[in-house]
Amino acid sequence: MSKIIDFPAEKISKGMHPTYPEMGERPVNAELEADFIGKYYYVSSPVKLQPMRGIKFLCILSGAHEPLDKRMTGWYSYQVTTKAMEKLKESYSIGRKVLLD
Repeated sequence: MSKIIDFPAEKISKGMHPTYPEMGERPVNAELEADFIGKYYYVSSPVKLQPMRGIKFLCILSGAHEPLDKRMTGWYSYQVTTKAMEKLKESYSIGRKVLLD
């Protein structure tokens, strides 16, 4: 089996990096984590994002939010429109888990 190397999040290229966990892919160590539900992206970030049109602050993640990856405790959660996500892709590396239907 080959050795898996975790690159620091700031070394990952900008843009969206989808992974397919059902196919055995590991998530990318990106600066932001995103999920697409309905017509909005729900973004989790360890740093506070610049407020702008299309980005709505929801809460700070804690143990009360289940299921939650333990490393995301204390991260900020946002609701983001598709247009605002295009702007975020230019500035951040974004990991997104995509589940097969």
